[in-house]
Amino acid sequence: MKVLSSWRQRFFGPDPADPVRSDNEPRRGPSAEKTSRDMAFRAVGGLGSRLAAAELHVVRAAVRTARSPVPRSLAIIFSKLGNGWIYPLLGAVILMKWGLFGLRIVAPAAVSALLLHSFYPVMKRAFCRRRPFQAAPELRSLLDALDAHSFPSGHTMTLAGVLTPVVILWPATTFWAAAMGVCVGWSRLATAHHYPSDVLAGAVLGIGVGYPATACLASVWGLN
Repeated sequence: MKVLSSWRQRFFGPDPADPVRSDNEPRRGPSAEKTSRDMAFRAVGGLGSRLAAAELHVVRAAVRTARSPVPRSLAIIFSKLGNGWIYPLLGAVILMKWGLFGLRIVAPAAVSALLLHSFYPVMKRAFCRRRPFQAAPELRSLLDALDAHSFPSGHTMTLAGVLTPVVILWPATTFWAAAMGVCVGWSRLATAHHYPSDVLAGAVLGIGVGYPATACLASVWGLN
């Protein structure tokens, strides 16, 4: 338990509820010889600390790209579009282009989003990862967060889950879908709301759910 506590503190800092030990208090617990299991936990904790520091370095670099007024405004706009505003606009474009046939593109996109959000809140609560602006006080959040935790990025996850069916069934949109994904992913870092691994995990989840959902419905409709 002490090893687990030490490993946790490398990521999240000391627990305020832990008692403070006086330097004069006699030390208790295992001897100085560490077992292989102890050493493995310490190695993983050290690697986690270095990865967390590297990710914060990337976030700081992204935040610096949004210091001037125009990039800062774009970061806020892209993030707010990812809150949900982009999806009615995307649906309208699809229906304008394809008419009622566009519903066969909209439907798997909607199914993908629903499936993703059926387990997304559970993942957020399970990992309880602090957002970059919470972990590093010098980073300023550019807008209010939609929830308390960082991993995974819900904006990136939902966008990837929705755009995957669109790209599969309307390949001409590939470039614009990729550009949209990059812009939203950058905005989540630039606003100090997410780490790179949050964005990457969100993209993997979105594609991982969006692809089979699209394949199943396309097979049912004979679109293969």
